[in-house]
Amino acid sequence: MEGRRPGVEKVNNGLSVLYESCLAINAAVDIFLGADFVNDAGGAFRSTDNVGSWTPVNNGVKCGNIWSLAINSTGEILAGTAGCEDGVYRSTDDGDRWVLANTGLTCRAEDQ
Repeated sequence: MEGRRPGVEKVNNGLSVLYESCLAINAAVDIFLGADFVNDAGGAFRSTDNVGSWTPVNNGVKCGNIWSLAINSTGEILAGTAGCEDGVYRSTDDGDRWVLANTGLTCRAEDQ
């Protein structure tokens, strides 16, 4: 495999994105990935099998540019967006549904 480093393998089964922006891991060891919206693909993805496969988890997300992810001590996932003025989304159910969580934010565009 020319051009690959030893011990490095692709783990993008199910990913339709070109540019990954961030990763976060919850207490159940589910892995979340945020991606830039390019060529009609982007948003949030979840792997529940140690990156064997990825599933899009974008129910409620209008902006496909997820540039930051964080998981707090109660398991809520926060996703910061950029370029669409949506601001921050929150999921309380392992990424199955997302709602805007912008109360108190005066500027919702991360890239300004």
